[in-house]
Amino acid sequence: MAIPVQFQQFKSAGIYRVVYDRSTVLGTEAELLRLVVGYSPKGPFNTPVYVKSVSDFRAMFGGISKALEKRGCFFHRTCIHALEAGPILALNLKPFDTEEVGCAAISGDGIDTTDPKLVTEIYDTSRFWTLEPEKLNDNQSYFHITATDSKETSTSIIVRKPADSKVAAYNVSVADWYNAYNLVVPDFLEGYESRMMKDFFTEVYVFKGQFTEDVIKAGALNNYFEITEGTPGTDGKAAYYTDAEGAIYEGDVTEVEGESYKSSDVTEGVVNEGAQPLVYHPEVPAVPATPASIAVKKTIKNAFGKDMDALDALYNDNASGALAHYVGTLIPELVDPNVGYISIDVLMNEDSDITNLMASLDDDMLYTDAGVADAKVMFENFAATNVDNLAPVYLEGFTYLSAKPEDATLAKKVEWQNKILDVINEYEGLRNGLLSQAEIDYRYIVDSFETYPTTGVELKSQLSYLAKSKELCFAILNYPSVRAMVAMGIASNGVFDVEEAVKALVLPSESNGASFCAFYTPLKFSDGYVDTIVPSAGLVSNLFMGKYNGRFAYSIVAGPNYGNISYQQLVGPDYHYSQEELHVIEPYGVNCMIYRPTFGTFINANQTAKQTPKSALSSINVRELVIYLQSEIGKILQSYQWEFNNPVTRNAIKTKADIICAQAKANGGIQQFLNVMDESNNTPDIIDNEMCVLSTHIEPGRGMGKMIHELTIYRTGGMSAVLKGA
Repeated sequence: MAIPVQFQQFKSAGIYRVVYDRSTVLGTEAELLRLVVGYSPKGPFNTPVYVKSVSDFRAMFGGISKALEKRGCFFHRTCIHALEAGPILALNLKPFDTEEVGCAAISGDGIDTTDPKLVTEIYDTSRFWTLEPEKLNDNQSYFHITATDSKETSTSIIVRKPADSKVAAYNVSVADWYNAYNLVVPDFLEGYESRMMKDFFTEVYVFKGQFTEDVIKAGALNNYFEITEGTPGTDGKAAYYTDAEGAIYEGDVTEVEGESYKSSDVTEGVVNEGAQPLVYHPEVPAVPATPASIAVKKTIKNAFGKDMDALDALYNDNASGALAHYVGTLIPELVDPNVGYISIDVLMNEDSDITNLMASLDDDMLYTDAGVADAKVMFENFAATNVDNLAPVYLEGFTYLSAKPEDATLAKKVEWQNKILDVINEYEGLRNGLLSQAEIDYRYIVDSFETYPTTGVELKSQLSYLAKSKELCFAILNYPSVRAMVAMGIASNGVFDVEEAVKALVLPSESNGASFCAFYTPLKFSDGYVDTIVPSAGLVSNLFMGKYNGRFAYSIVAGPNYGNISYQQLVGPDYHYSQEELHVIEPYGVNCMIYRPTFGTFINANQTAKQTPKSALSSINVRELVIYLQSEIGKILQSYQWEFNNPVTRNAIKTKADIICAQAKANGGIQQFLNVMDESNNTPDIIDNEMCVLSTHIEPGRGMGKMIHELTIYRTGGMSAVLKGA
């Protein structure tokens, strides 16, 4: 018997999953993380960042931005909402076309910015984007990084590898340095014991605003730098003679009584009659041009010098401050090459902002009264007093505002949003990293963008397709607001038309992951003065996380008990769908938020985007059940990989699979199941090709979404027969 066609694609060893959906209707898990996808002008980009608290998120990406929310980007608010249910992976997507960073070589000849580099040239983009340190420290020149659309409130960072003279004291190996002080090499230097200490040093300058020659000349940075205007040079001239008519004479010259004559005008020492003396023009030396120059007027001193106690203090939880955010000698771990920020947990409280700090940076806070740079002065001014409140500061200089809509038109917003989301598919390294289970694992994808009602285009298919490609993943997506749909013309006489909405808007197809995603309508918030329509995916994701605390992975997230949304300043749904409208939009594949007195605001449906043809995978809990079974049984198969394919091994695997399915059945997730792993599906051909097959058949549990109460009214005495038959 030949290998079944569906198994012939498997060429290498591994655990493979095949799902057969035969439910079409005619007519304990790994660490749970959510990948929140969005856009932020500040913070690490094109790399997932593990965030465990709101304070850490604010330090990395900033707070809620009304300006971004007007463009449909609710990344900050969504992450803050989601963090209430546990840690998240924040993915800040940024597309780059021709955006550059400036390379500033500072020397006596001024600032040379003639060699800019593309952003993509200084990052390793083979997987998650990481800044490549060698691109910053490959010579003695400064490397200048600034925002591509720098404003006065932006920050410029200049990084350079220090000259050997500045780190001469560290020209010893790491091991020898610590041995000299009878110290153990700290953890952050393990593996580098044979390297020279000087190799780990970097100078970092941070300035508010753009760092350009024009800005310095304008006085914005004249406390630190002084520019001298250049002067043009002149060519020199050798000495020469001219005759009485002013013509240059280049022949032989004879001196007579202190005058110079042409030698042909002198006979035996006597000047011929009528001869005129020559005019001597002395040599004119060349005057070199004076180049424009830039000089550092003041330099913040090295905070550490030879005092290793001070350097080690940077890694001490009780450290009171550091110069890491300005100029100093820094171990590379302080300037994290993976995300481009200085990650030392000192200097600033979580509510501080680097641009505000730079705005207040003045000589009194950096120098002694005598004008001498002194690290202690900065320590006293900026040290955090309570180490419990310390947080990393993500420098704005590593921020690239690479894409934003030119205006507030819907078309521009849609174009901008799609350009950002397309990063997932267009940057192959990033996509491969997101799909690699070895590099990153997440259970849910959370959409943070407002969805705009674009006709003829599958909504948010970039995220649904990512979930499908990841396999053991589900995408929680935002459906357009009624306000946006009316603005788009999905209305009759200015009134929302739900029939037109389901005709005009297209949800992802099955090939793009329809059964791996669900759409939820927005919510309305109010601060008492202004109402704000907010995408609901962040708060919905909290409900999905909540079911793992006391319920099950395949439990239904809907209804007033387990789909209830409550949050400060929440008013309710963005639109109160009538029952007739719900009859239209929910079978189309949308989970509407509804409000009912006593019960509040809750999710009214349990629908994936797969509604045609309708099957068990049209229900979210069934897709969640499939993911759960594939994950748990996949672990069993992995634990037996490369064991012998014989009845003993197969029975052991089947027994464990039966236990998992039986538990799901006992908890209501499955109605019936059957696991088969014997000679019927492990044929000689299967065994000879070093395969094994476990076939799991299930009837999934179903929820009670449509609650029907039948009430029959009888005339007097009419129920006698009914009561007798009861």
